[in-house]
Amino acid sequence: MKLIKTEEAVGSVLCHDITQIIPGVVKDAVFRKGHVVTQEDIPVLLSVGKEHLYVWEKQEGMLHENEAAEVLRRVCQGRFLKASKPKEGKIELTAETDGLLKVDKEKTERGKWVRTNRDRITPREFSCEKRETRSQECVSYLS
Repeated sequence: MKLIKTEEAVGSVLCHDITQIIPGVVKDAVFRKGHVVTQEDIPVLLSVGKEHLYVWEKQEGMLHENEAAEVLRRVCQGRFLKASKPKEGKIELTAETDGLLKVDKEKTERGKWVRTNRDRITPREFSCEKRETRSQECVSYLS
C-alpha cells in the first residue's frame, strides 16, 4: 500500500472505500475498495476531499485480498455451490440445490489460511437448503 496524489492515481487500485457524506442526504461509498481509478473518477475524488489516496502496490509474491479470495474459492467450491464475486476479500458460496454440505476436515487442518474459520467448524456435515449461503470454509458439496 502506498500514498499517492489523487491526480496521479489513474489505473491504481484503491485500498479502502471512499465515502461521501452529505448530512441528511447521503452517507455511502462513492468508490469501493478494489476499484480501479479512471480519469473520470479524479474530479469526484477531489470533490469528496481526497487529495491523496492509498492504493495497492503490487509486489512479487503478494496477492490483493480479492485475488486471495479467488484462490480459496477454487479450493473450496463444490459442484453444487455458486460463488459470488469477490468483495473485501470475501466470496460467498451459495447452495444451488438442497443437499448435504460436508466439511473436508483434512483440507481445513492443512490450510493455515483457514485458521479463523477452523474454530467455527465443529460438525462435519450440515443440511443445506437451496439458496443458503456458507462462508469460505473448505467444503465439498454432495447432493
